[in-house]
Amino acid sequence: MNIFYRQLRRILGAPFFLFLLAAFLLWNGFLISQKMPMQREINLINDIAGQTGIHINADFHQKFQKIADASEADLRTLYQAKTKQAPADDQKMLYALTETGLPLTGSEQDRVRDISATLNLGNAVQNHAEIYNGFDINKRGTYFLKEVGADASLTSFLKPNYAKLQQRVEQIRQDGEMDTLFFPGTTYAMHSFLYNTLLKSILMESAILGVLVMLYSVSFEFMHGTQALTYTTRRGRMLTLDQFGASLFTGLLVPLFLLGVTLPVYFSKFHYSNLWDSIVSCGMNAERNGMEIAPYVTWEPMTIRQYLWTSIAILFGLQVIFCLFAFVTAVLCRNSYIGFLGYALISMALLALPSMISPRSLPAYLTACNPITAWSICRAWLTQVGSAAVYPQYIPAILCCWGLLSVVLITFSLRHFRRRDL
Repeated sequence: MNIFYRQLRRILGAPFFLFLLAAFLLWNGFLISQKMPMQREINLINDIAGQTGIHINADFHQKFQKIADASEADLRTLYQAKTKQAPADDQKMLYALTETGLPLTGSEQDRVRDISATLNLGNAVQNHAEIYNGFDINKRGTYFLKEVGADASLTSFLKPNYAKLQQRVEQIRQDGEMDTLFFPGTTYAMHSFLYNTLLKSILMESAILGVLVMLYSVSFEFMHGTQALTYTTRRGRMLTLDQFGASLFTGLLVPLFLLGVTLPVYFSKFHYSNLWDSIVSCGMNAERNGMEIAPYVTWEPMTIRQYLWTSIAILFGLQVIFCLFAFVTAVLCRNSYIGFLGYALISMALLALPSMISPRSLPAYLTACNPITAWSICRAWLTQVGSAAVYPQYIPAILCCWGLLSVVLITFSLRHFRRRDL
């Protein structure tokens, strides 16, 4: 146990570790700052949800109408005061206040932003159900299979999943999952920002530090030329396990620390307090995906809170896999620089592999079942968005298969390490 703590202290005190950790925190802060121009509107929508509730029904519309009427009255008052003209259409008044160079004080600019956000939210609420009108995944899937010229194996694999997803779409319509309030995705894209920008960055940062820590610790004796002395005894040969334990512990500590700092900062700036029980698959959360606007169709009903916690759990699962493969690399290479280069090349190959295989065949989709591709589609881990995650077993398959493969490779590499000449 004393050796474990010594290894842990060496890792946590390493200059590269402290520097990268600080750099990653600064980068995450920068990412959050890029979204700050929307902070006032985001927090206003959260406040409105506190007054109206999140379920878009008759009671919601009645409460929201009072808020909208108050905003329109404020708009008319402000417009008359600044232009000395009679009130006009809402959009014309907003245009006159924002685009014609009228002098506005700071408080008046905030009023205009609040009015604009409220009216835009009203339009989004009115149109939220249209996202699912005519949304037929079976037709989309059939068209896709025809376009790529899918062979029989790919067709038989994807068609049942398209049918299951279409059943989920019908369930979302019938159970009212689509009728909950959230930040309009086409305007603010908060789901993409949180998962495809912030959590994706945190996972990449965690993986980089986890891999470097594992390579640094396990290769330490070889890099400093002390392996001949250290590994002459039986206990010395067991030192690798202590290094592995300390490195894996640190590898899990890194995402915990990054999440523990970044997410509280994010949620202190952008308030979700009244929207945690909204449904991820609601029409309000639909975002642009390629050339179309599409909802996030989750395989199971999930609230915003449940989706976040599940995504964090998946992040830790992927981090474990990255660290385990880094250990295999470190044991086999014995050089942290060569090991990191090899790890990076293999990762890039895994990311590029699915696109190098014909999309008309099943292997293109099976090869996308790897942790690197999973990292690249963070926003779609639990949803239908993206062709790689078009089957519900995608994430479980990655965690189970790649976890098992890493254990097998670790067993082989340790046996090889203990038997070879140093």
